[in-house]
Amino acid sequence: MPGHCNINRDCKLKPISNFYKNIKGEAIQYVGIAIDEEKRLERIRISDVPKISLLEKYGYTEKMAFDLCKKYDLLSPIYDFAPRGGCWFCPNARDCELRHLRNNHRVLWNNLLALENTPNLIGDKWNTLTQTSIHDKEEQFFWEDRQMTIFDYLETKVIRI
Repeated sequence: MPGHCNINRDCKLKPISNFYKNIKGEAIQYVGIAIDEEKRLERIRISDVPKISLLEKYGYTEKMAFDLCKKYDLLSPIYDFAPRGGCWFCPNARDCELRHLRNNHRVLWNNLLALENTPNLIGDKWNTLTQTSIHDKEEQFFWEDRQMTIFDYLETKVIRI
């Protein structure tokens, strides 16, 4: 699973591809690929469906597009705590995304823990690349939440003097 988003492929790209196969006449697909995303731009040039990147057309980098979206309050709230967004059950989620899920959406977090306990469903590792389970992350976050900082330690020393 890690590194391959089947949701994106099956739920987004496949229906778009089917749409283009079923329409009459020529169509152009407009995509949001920035000028500093050379590999992605190369892929759209060899596509079956003609594609135009408006970000490329107007000379926008990813950062410029991000800043423009921020200026007009168009960013997803996920950008408050993570550099990228994805599904709540994504095995590629970063710790900041998993921690946010655990702290703010406990029901969904508990669903992940339960899914991992279901035999023959996902295996014993949520993320096979990092060899970690959701239970591993639960334990990591549990202990991180209880970890004392150097400032906490110094404060206890000052109070005792």
